[in-house]
Amino acid sequence: MEAHQQPYKEQERVSQLIARTPLVREGDAANQALLSEHALQIKHRGKSRAFSLQYVERLSLEHRKLWLPLIGGAIVASLCLLALLHTFTMPYRLLSGAAIGLLGVWWGYRGSMALVVYEQRNHTDFLLSRVAQPVPVFLAFANRLIRRYPQPLGNYCISLSIQEWQQINLRGNITLAEPRLCLQQEVALYQNAGSSALWVAFDPLRLGNRLQWSLEGQELQGRLSGTIRVQEVSPLS
Repeated sequence: MEAHQQPYKEQERVSQLIARTPLVREGDAANQALLSEHALQIKHRGKSRAFSLQYVERLSLEHRKLWLPLIGGAIVASLCLLALLHTFTMPYRLLSGAAIGLLGVWWGYRGSMALVVYEQRNHTDFLLSRVAQPVPVFLAFANRLIRRYPQPLGNYCISLSIQEWQQINLRGNITLAEPRLCLQQEVALYQNAGSSALWVAFDPLRLGNRLQWSLEGQELQGRLSGTIRVQEVSPLS
């Protein structure tokens, strides 16, 4: 019996929003991607499409040729040039048509970048006239979440000095003087924080904008800044 893909559930639409990025330019509400705990929503040219993370395998930015202008332009250019060999009654129109056809070939071959959503049985392309700067970071973060789904993303860790740890327990919070590099918990377990420091773990999905993500090469890096409350962290044992 062939497995049947269940329809996207309505309750997944209202699950907690984790991350959002514009696809083309900042402030463009008609083109954006939204990632929640159980779903990915793509708004492309004003139309919305939702994907359950249960069936999404990965997201990717890829180059796509535009086959319609490529093939159509080749046909128009060929017909116009062929007509020029048999008649000279409309040379300017035929030359203009050939030029337009060749322009279509160039445009189609030049192509466009596309956000590609790979599912278990197919993939969906969303062509982008340009790619907004945050998109690669969003894709790296989303792919990390998708690879672990339905398990949580996993805790991350930062290093606090003994004095900072005492302060956060005494006052209930601490404000980091500068952004601090975060490590995945499984990585921090094998790194020594030092004799005067310790690793504290936190859930990266609960810190909002205080946790900033960036790409360093192909690696996704997080940096934590701002105020941390004592209930948000726990010492790594």
